Amino acid sequence: ARHALPESLSWLGELMDAIPAQVEAYGPWGPAYFFAVFVATQQVLVPITVLTLLSGYLFGFSGGAGLAVAASLTASAVGFFLSRTLLRPQIEKMAAENEAFQKINKAAEREGFKIVLLSRLSLVINYSLLNYVFGISSVAFTDFLAATFLGFAPEACVLAYVSSTARSLVVDDVAMPAYVYVLAALALVGLVKAVADIAKKAMDESLDSAPV
Repeated sequence: ARHALPESLSWLGELMDAIPAQVEAYGPWGPAYFFAVFVATQQVLVPITVLTLLSGYLFGFSGGAGLAVAASLTASAVGFFLSRTLLRPQIEKMAAENEAFQKINKAAEREGFKIVLLSRLSLVINYSLLNYVFGISSVAFTDFLAATFLGFAPEACVLAYVSSTARSLVVDDVAMPAYVYVLAALALVGLVKAVADIAKKAMDESLDSAPV
């Protein structure tokens, strides 16, 4: 993984490579270690898809999905409050230079829960970056967190299923033929893609109607 990344991001590849061994080394505290790494790396915009896939691979479908959702909500809350407090001047400056972020903020003033939910489902903007963008908006924290949960939980379940299934096919004995798992995974990924396309269209319509 390290060699596929730019040199400036080599630390990320090294971290991803080291996580499985560290989880095993921590024993019963392995999930807590992974949770902490998940939350911390989300603050520096590490793609949440990578961490969620790894969660499913390491902890199985139910454990991986549950851990990913819990860690993502914690990371979202941290990013949201950092944006509203310590990082607010920097985030406001960044948003002022980006028309899309301005539209998101304007739309969130009118339909906070809906815009957060659609932005999560659409899979267009980096998950962590949205935490900072919504932090400077007027959306209520409860609406932000509830919509984040509803928008990310389905994706987390699909990704955890795909990675846990991949591990079962490679490492564990499987009770059903491999093609059954593969077809199920492809169907779930296709469903997420369809939902994302619908959400993106609805979000684009909401943003187009929002004044800048």
